[in-house]
Amino acid sequence: MAKQKDIYEYASDWKREHDSKVFKVVLAAVIVFFVITAVNSFVLYPVMVKSESMSPNLERGSSVFVTPLLKTPKRGDTVLLQNTSGKVLRRKEKIVSQLMSFITLRRFFPYQNGSKMAETSDVRRVIGIPGDTIYMRDYVLYIKPADQTHFLTEFELIPRQYNVQIFSIPVMWDTTLGAIGSFDEIKLSNGEYFVLADNRVEGTDSRLWGATSADRIKGKVLFCYFPFNRIKSY
Repeated sequence: MAKQKDIYEYASDWKREHDSKVFKVVLAAVIVFFVITAVNSFVLYPVMVKSESMSPNLERGSSVFVTPLLKTPKRGDTVLLQNTSGKVLRRKEKIVSQLMSFITLRRFFPYQNGSKMAETSDVRRVIGIPGDTIYMRDYVLYIKPADQTHFLTEFELIPRQYNVQIFSIPVMWDTTLGAIGSFDEIKLSNGEYFVLADNRVEGTDSRLWGATSADRIKGKVLFCYFPFNRIKSY
């Protein structure tokens, strides 16, 4: 006759099964966390736009997907630039920041004043590429590529359509403030890119920073996914 299990044996079996299920759930969550973190770091990750610099094409509060796999931009590409003024985090702060960014789909980064865009990066449009000779008049860039002899406007050279925000500066404004609307010819060296904000009057860009080096370009913006009524590929 088979021996019946007593209540303690049933309790022990239940506890083992329960612990096994809990372990599997925790293990699955850890694996998902590391997979998503790896994808966010090396393949595709979202970034929130925190300024009006790319208006009217990317408004403040828009969220875009960026891929670090495409770091060599073409003329007209919208790119993510790394800013050297970002806060350096300690190991514990990095772990907490990564965990919170995972939970909030990378819309909140503790210790960094909000999103990833807040202090460490900028989204701008690549207008000038290595070898170009460029100058600006009335906030429009004129470009002579290395293999050409005549200047053309940025809109003639870039097949991708985009709008720029230009408005008349009030007479009482101090013209030494804000982004300049005109400058004389300069030539871009190897590895130098000239990036501009679509908001040409209020945005900061290569007119203030100078040409951007290739190693500061952290990825290409692929598309805007929020707000939903402004979904657009780049």
